[in-house]
Order: sequence, then structure tokens, then C-alpha cells
Amino acid sequence: MITLTRQNKLLSLVTVFLFLFCCYLLLTKINQEKEEADDSVVAFLTDTDQISAVSFAAAGESFSFHEDNGSWALSEDSTFPLDTSALQTALNSLSEISATRELTKVTDFEDYGLSAPSYEIKLTSSTEDEITLAIGDLNTLTNAYYFRVNDSDSVYLVDPDVYDVFDCTLFDFIAADSIPALTDVASLTFENGEKTTFVRYADGYDGCYSPSYTWFAEDGDGLTAVDGDGVESLITTVSGMTWAQCVAYDVDQDGLDAYGLDDPAGTVSVAYRETSYVDSGKTDDEGNTLYDTDTEDKTFTLLIGDSIEKTDEDSGEAAVHYYAKTADSDLVYLIAGDTAKTLLSADAETCPVWELCQFDRTLLTAVEINDGGDTHELSIKTKNDGDNEDEGEETATASYTLDGKRVDGGAFLDELESIEGMKTTDTPEKAVGKTTLSLIFHQNREGFETVKMTFAKYDADYYLVSFQGNSSLLISTADFSNLSDAVTALVTAADE
Repeated sequence: MITLTRQNKLLSLVTVFLFLFCCYLLLTKINQEKEEADDSVVAFLTDTDQISAVSFAAAGESFSFHEDNGSWALSEDSTFPLDTSALQTALNSLSEISATRELTKVTDFEDYGLSAPSYEIKLTSSTEDEITLAIGDLNTLTNAYYFRVNDSDSVYLVDPDVYDVFDCTLFDFIAADSIPALTDVASLTFENGEKTTFVRYADGYDGCYSPSYTWFAEDGDGLTAVDGDGVESLITTVSGMTWAQCVAYDVDQDGLDAYGLDDPAGTVSVAYRETSYVDSGKTDDEGNTLYDTDTEDKTFTLLIGDSIEKTDEDSGEAAVHYYAKTADSDLVYLIAGDTAKTLLSADAETCPVWELCQFDRTLLTAVEINDGGDTHELSIKTKNDGDNEDEGEETATASYTLDGKRVDGGAFLDELESIEGMKTTDTPEKAVGKTTLSLIFHQNREGFETVKMTFAKYDADYYLVSFQGNSSLLISTADFSNLSDAVTALVTAADE
């Protein structure tokens, strides 16, 4: 019995040893295969500085470029606005192409999509004969493309990045028009059936009751304050715009009708100031270069034409685009439909002012309050505290008295200002109900020494606010109640 037990133990140990040994052999083989798979081979190598001509052929389209005395041009049309850097980037990416695998002694290239390649590039080199690079089908298992050089009987599996170099059109190499940053804009004009011009007064406009407004819409012979954030958003739409695709170049005036640009659906003109820094030729005491500031007034004009539905090749989804061009260019592009629609719909109503109380508080001297026939006067005295070292600007402290008694008038004005964000876009032409509350603001601003605001019940849900005799907007009954409560609290505090 003891001998049998020892034999069983020995047999078990041998079995475990053989199992571990097999595992070792298996892991060794896996690692070896992995190392072999990780090893890459060079499928193609060339000195791109020696390339003097290149041609691309794909999807029935072919085009070529050639170099002459160090300058590249489109062989078929020397007027083509070539982006030399884009072409050079494509050539540089072809200087060395690595493959994850090489298939040798191939005879049937049709199996790899290389008997009639989808994409083909021909290079002319001063040191070699003409070189033909071809890319065929995608191997879906390895996510690599079949690749061939000239008439070699070798086929390589190359990274999809190589495919991207082949997958190009002529317009991938065009020098597109740049869109300026538009950081210092003076005016913005939209023409889309009607003309709307927004102008900027950086320090405020004397013809407005408040210096807080800096953007205005031209309204006949006058100016109407508009929402500055809204105008800045329109400017960002223009400056942040990208060309989805260039579709034509060297388009003359007669050719614009094909894109709806002979009579544009919309025109956007932005007057702006461009600042650049020019080497003054001088240095400071530490040898640093000193620069002079150079400013130039410029205008960027965008024309928007017809719409077109374009299918995205990757997603297969259709999206609306619009033809567009800059005023001084012969290039025609496609821009995103959302961008075009935003610019085509811009008018004086796009950026309305909804604020009820944009006064500079340092200019306010008093507020006359008529609350259902109960009248009071809130007097305001502002004291300049001098410069704030942290903020770098002057600060002021205000004190308030209601009918001669000290009160916290700031809370009342804060409540009034808070209504700015509590509005609807419905703007009736006149009040329906009787005025419930009126406020007359007195301020140290020439031409606007007194400004009147009234509140009248419009219906069960809203109150109508009128400003200087003009209806402004509707606020909810709840918002009006908060303001009315603030008036009551102010009067109650003065009576205590």
C-alpha cells in the first residue's frame, strides 16, 4: 500500500511537470509569433528632396504637380493656387512607408485589389526611374491596406494612415482663403433681403440713456442699443467659420451664377482693426528686441449663395451646406448649413436688449417711486473710494435715504436689476391695463437727466414694462410681485 501511494505521487509530479513544460512551449511560441508580428518591414523608401513631379489618381480623377526651379505648380493649370506646404506634407509622408507584413511571389494581384488599384501615386525622381505606388483593398481582419510598389511581385500590408495620403482630391492642395480673427470689430453689416448694421462705441454712446451699452443697431438716422453678447456671438460665428470644402477656383463673375453667388442670398461685412508688431530695429538694455505696433483698418466680406445637400462619405448622412466665397477671392467653398442660416437670419431683432435697468449706479442721484398712488423718493449719494489696488479701477460707496430716512436702497435696486433675465420674447405694442408702478430715475447724464419706467398689468400671467414711453417686454406676475415686495420692504424699513 505504501509503495502504491508513492507511485501515485510520482505520477502526479510527472503530470504536473509535463503540463508546465507544455505551457512554457506554448507561451514561447506565442511570444515568438508576437515578436515576429511586431517586426515591421520597409515597403518603400525614397528621398523626397529628389522628387520633381507627382501625380495622383483616384475615383476617376487624376491630377499632377511638377517642380520648376524650386517652385511647385499644378501641371494642368499653372494658375491653380497651390498650397505648397500641403503638397510637401503629403510627399514627406511617403518618404518611408512601413508594412506589418510582406507577401512575396504574388501572381494574382486581383485578390488584393491591386490589378486595378483604387488609388495610385506616381513619383518622378532625379535619382530613380518613375515610381508607381498603388493601394488596394482593406484587409478587415488586420485593418491594413494592400500596397504595391511598381511591378514588384511583393504585396505589403500598410497602416491606414498611408491610405489617407492617397485618398485626396485636387482641392486638398489648394491655398484656401484665411478667415481673420476679428478681435477688434468696429461694425458688422448683414444684407439678406434687408440691411442691418451693428456699430460699436467702446466708451458708450452719448445718445443712449446708459453708458453701459457699447453695441447699437442703425435705426434710420438714429441708433438703438442691442445686446452686446449677441453681437459678439455673431462675430464669433464669422471668425470661427471653417470652409467645409473648396469646390471651384478661378471663378469669374459670369461663373458665379452656378453657385447662386452672382446675386447672393446674403452678404456679411465686418469692419475691423488688425494689429501687428513690427521689429523696430532697436533693443532694450538687456538686448531684447523692441517692436512697434502697426494697426490697419480692414474689411472682411463674405458672400453666401445657394444651398446644396451633401452626403458625408464617412457617415453616409446627408447635410445641408451653402456655397460661399470672400468678396475679393475667385475661390468658391461650401460652409456648414447651420452657420449659413445663422448669418442669413441676422437682423435688428436678432440681438434685442431685454435689460430693464442698465444704469451706471454711480450716476444715479434719486428714484421717484409711485406705487399705486403712494409716492416716495429714494435719494442716492455716491462717494468715490479711490482706486482699488487689486482691481485696478475706482470704487464707490452709495448711501440711501427714503423720504429723508436711512434705508438699504441697494437691495431694491438689486431686485430691479435681477429682472433682466426674467423676460419673454413677446413684446406688445402698448399697455392694456392701468399703470400699477412707475419709477422715475434721476441721474448725472446729459440729455437723460430723468428716465421713466412703468409697469402695467397685461393679463393674469404678465406685466408690461414700458421704458421712456415705449413698450419693452413682458415680465411674469411672479417677477413683478418680487419687485413690488421690494418696494414694500423699502417703505416699511423707512417707517420703522
